[in-house]
Amino acid sequence: LVSHLALSNSTTTTQDVPVQLTWRAAESLERMTLHAGMSGGPGYTARGALHAQLWPFAPLPLQALSAELEGMDPAVWWRGAPQAALKLQVDLTTKSEQAFALSGPLQIINTTPGPANRKRLPLRELTAALAVDAHSLTLTQMQVLLGPSKQSERIRGSLHVDAAPEPRWQAEVELDAVDLSALHDRMQPLVVSGPVSATSARDEGKKGA
Repeated sequence: LVSHLALSNSTTTTQDVPVQLTWRAAESLERMTLHAGMSGGPGYTARGALHAQLWPFAPLPLQALSAELEGMDPAVWWRGAPQAALKLQVDLTTKSEQAFALSGPLQIINTTPGPANRKRLPLRELTAALAVDAHSLTLTQMQVLLGPSKQSERIRGSLHVDAAPEPRWQAEVELDAVDLSALHDRMQPLVVSGPVSATSARDEGKKGA
């Protein structure tokens, strides 16, 4: 089964440019493999592929999900977002037969990192083990590289986000020779190392370095 789809939406993106989607389903209706390709979007630079293993008649139909996307610039998809050139790879499989839960490796590469005050994304590369369920998202074994490739600033740690009953997040990270001027170039050069703990709750946040 093969189908083609074109989408166009100017309400949230900075340009009204269609996204072309092509998908193909293989194997049987009981255990289906879905292959999808995407191209276009604002700037006509986005492209990628998605693969999903579906068991339509099982209690948990989605068994595995992998994706490879590149040429993604948040600034042309969402007003106010920083500029970047992102490549994303993720490969998730189910870890439970009783409740929706997927986990696997995640990698995000940004080929044009820059300081936030210049409307850039300081992140150069992120790798982590990603776990997603119906109510939360967790990144463990997280490593974040910052700034141009010649720089060695990095952040290690974990991030947990709860969607319900209200959005909350918590981060436990270790800074390794992070120059704050790489994040915001109007700041004086200051290299920081050490642990940082942060949470979205106003009365629970604490930081140390």
